[in-house]
Amino acid sequence: MPPEAKKKETMLERHSKTHAERVAIMQFLEWLGEKEIDLCYIPEQYKDNFNPRYCPITKTKDTLLNEYYEIDAAQLERERRELLASVQK
Repeated sequence: MPPEAKKKETMLERHSKTHAERVAIMQFLEWLGEKEIDLCYIPEQYKDNFNPRYCPITKTKDTLLNEYYEIDAAQLERERRELLASVQK
C-alpha cells in the first residue's frame, strides 16, 4: 500500500495510543517534583560558557508530553468536541 493511501492518524487516536506511556512519564515527572528536581535548559547564549546558566522549563507536563508525542493540543480539542457533538445528535 503506498504511503499516501494510509489513513492519517487523528490526534485522538495518537493520544489514546500513547496513554499508558504518558501516564508512566507523568508519574515520573511528578516524582521529580516531589524530590524538588526541576527540569532545566541552557539558553543558547550560555551554552559555550564554563559556568552555564540554567533556566527552569516553564511548560506544563502535559505540553511537554504533547510535544514529545507530536500531539497538537488545539486539534485534539477540536476532535474531542466533534466526537462529542456527533454522539449528542
